[in-house]
Amino acid sequence: MKAMTLGRDQFYLSLMAGARSVLRHKDTLNIINVFPVADGDTGSNLASLMHAILDESNIDVNEKNKLISVADRALEGARGNSGIIFAQYLNGLLTELDASKEDIDIESLFYAIDKAVPYAYDAISEPVEGTMITLMREWSETLNLLKQKTEDLVFILSESFNTLRTLLEETTEKLDVLKQNKVVDAGAKGFYHFIEGFMHYLRDGIMDEMYDDTFDESPDDNHHPENHEAFNEGDYRYCTEALISGGNLSAKDIKRTLHDLGDSMVVAGNERKVRIHIHTNEPDQVFFRLRDYGKIEQQKVDDMKRQYEIKNARKYDTAIVTDSIADLPQSVIDQYQVHQIPLVLTIEDSDYYDKLTITTNKFYQFMDELEEYPRSAQPNLK
Repeated sequence: MKAMTLGRDQFYLSLMAGARSVLRHKDTLNIINVFPVADGDTGSNLASLMHAILDESNIDVNEKNKLISVADRALEGARGNSGIIFAQYLNGLLTELDASKEDIDIESLFYAIDKAVPYAYDAISEPVEGTMITLMREWSETLNLLKQKTEDLVFILSESFNTLRTLLEETTEKLDVLKQNKVVDAGAKGFYHFIEGFMHYLRDGIMDEMYDDTFDESPDDNHHPENHEAFNEGDYRYCTEALISGGNLSAKDIKRTLHDLGDSMVVAGNERKVRIHIHTNEPDQVFFRLRDYGKIEQQKVDDMKRQYEIKNARKYDTAIVTDSIADLPQSVIDQYQVHQIPLVLTIEDSDYYDKLTITTNKFYQFMDELEEYPRSAQPNLK
């Protein structure tokens, strides 16, 4: 049995191969996505992260920062529960890996993989087993068991991947909604395909060129699961996300700050960048509290009630679309399933989404306090 080490470039390219493998299966991941919300966007969310890794991380930067660039780009591209959890896993993996070494030995690699698991768990306010995090944990446990039998890294990865396939299939039985739809967890399958690409490159030197190189943030509208969780009036309505940058950021402090505003919270990142995901009825409050931590670089607010209705309870064949200048009562918006696109309001060099990340009352309060008059911008064509 032979021990094996990886060069930094080889490890980097293995991560790129994993990203390409996920992109190849984007549409399938959308189709089987029924948990936590049957909105068919897990593949698109993971694709956003993988495209960020492939397009923006840089193999030409200095050796120490090469892998760190992957972690930062993953956080910037992460979307949705699955994407942000995956980004935090990669952030943990690359943080715990000693980037100062030219070669990565098997002990260092498996140590980092093991330590990445609690990073992913700690990012989630209420971890649910039978999902992506379960596969992350069980794969690490499998690697450690195989390491006791051999130090041949290629053999360990090949055998662990066979076990990973079985573990993925078992997710169907761990959550009722997966069992009802007879599917595996979409996020877990995304992780499986990442490891698939990662392992094939290390073993065979194969870099998959046949992947979906287009990125569409919109999930597949033809996805209609037969059994799904209905959107109830008591559910939090807005899937809210933000990326903030600064110095000495603390994910734990941010989680404490936002804990009373909703559920399904995932906070991932490092001292430089933090990505936040939360389901809430008060997206404006989320951003108002976050502005004290650092610069808000990205923001997204999706109306999950409207998304659910369009996919599973559409009333009309024709969609009504307005921008937020139309002061329609919420009751009218809901009755006719209106899509309202917010104007972008720029206040003190920070952007806000009209009526979503800033309320009308707060906007007028700002106007009375600011020296520089706020500016607005129309939504772009997309």
